[in-house]
Amino acid sequence: MAYYIVPNYSDYPCAYFFAFQERSQGVFTHKPPALYEQYLQIKKKFVVVSNTEQDNFCHAFTQHIPADGKPDVLFLAAKDFDGGSIMGGIMKCPRVRQVVLDFVKTSSET
Repeated sequence: MAYYIVPNYSDYPCAYFFAFQERSQGVFTHKPPALYEQYLQIKKKFVVVSNTEQDNFCHAFTQHIPADGKPDVLFLAAKDFDGGSIMGGIMKCPRVRQVVLDFVKTSSET
């Protein structure tokens, strides 16, 4: 199981996620295709801290799952928890912590 925690700054995954994605292409293009297929089969869960649209994130995550799959994503928006996004601190909210724990628990049971 792999968990990706991806912050958002402008309606897309952060630059560190794209850097990881680009650098991993170098590994997969120089190795047998079976290595990439093996990577795709690893269960992955994505946690996104964002107040924006979800489509751009889901599209970016599709390169990390099998072609016939759909990314398993938990979107955490400060506005959904009566918080502000400018100063951060969303993880200080007990409700947010419970949502994350529930997501992890259900992910590890499946």
